[in-house]
Amino acid sequence: MKTMSDLLPAPQPTDFAAYLSSQTSLLLALGLLGLVLLARKYKCCHRCCGAKGLKLTYFAIPGRAEPIRLAFAIGGIKFTDERISGDEWKARKPTMPFGQLPVLYADGCEPLAQSMAILRYAAKRSGLYPCCSSWLAAKLDSIVFLVEDMFGEIKPTFSLAGDEQIAARKALLLEGGGLAKQWAHIENQLKASTTPFLVGTKLTIADVVVFSMAAQLASGWLDGIDSSFLNKYPRVKEHKAMIASLPQVRKFYAEMPVVTKEAWAAASIDIRAFTQ
Repeated sequence: MKTMSDLLPAPQPTDFAAYLSSQTSLLLALGLLGLVLLARKYKCCHRCCGAKGLKLTYFAIPGRAEPIRLAFAIGGIKFTDERISGDEWKARKPTMPFGQLPVLYADGCEPLAQSMAILRYAAKRSGLYPCCSSWLAAKLDSIVFLVEDMFGEIKPTFSLAGDEQIAARKALLLEGGGLAKQWAHIENQLKASTTPFLVGTKLTIADVVVFSMAAQLASGWLDGIDSSFLNKYPRVKEHKAMIASLPQVRKFYAEMPVVTKEAWAAASIDIRAFTQ
């Protein structure tokens, strides 16, 4: 009596070898195709991530561009620091994305507008933004956005003049004032940190942004803002001095063009606030 195995054809070693060879070839072909597609995707996604020929356009003042400039400087990213006058801005405004500054240009890429978008790009390029921890990234974003709120507190005072403007700015740093509350939050954040940095265990863009704002407000640029206001926030003051002492930061301000230094002096911006 025949069994089921007797009814099945006997396996042929040569057929099995050919089958195995064909399957191996198919897998290799699929693997190569996957690598080609991945390479194309990488080239597309990273064409502007590692873009060359960077040029940052902004006014001669620190303003919203200063932390971007510092991020590039700290990361050793070469860029052209184009600083334009008010008259130049009037002529070029119609050609700017969203009609705003700053704008970042790069070879082969469309111009990038909005200071926060440029800042994050600069931070990622410079290693100042976490690439593996979404939570850590969100934490430092919260500090960056808090500093952005400070610009919101200051902006309305530019529509004022004389004694009224000075009084409004002084009020921002009095107890209960908008800036006073925000600096208190940052002071407490530094006190709670187990490291010299605001978030995590190393320098991030949050530290750079806080430094830039602290230095600008302490530089004498804005009438009504007492340059000694940081005495109320000793941890912030220590933090500013730490960032100012970084070799890349010291080099950036030491090599600042004379024309920029003259523009700062004309705007009553004391560069020592950024170097001490």
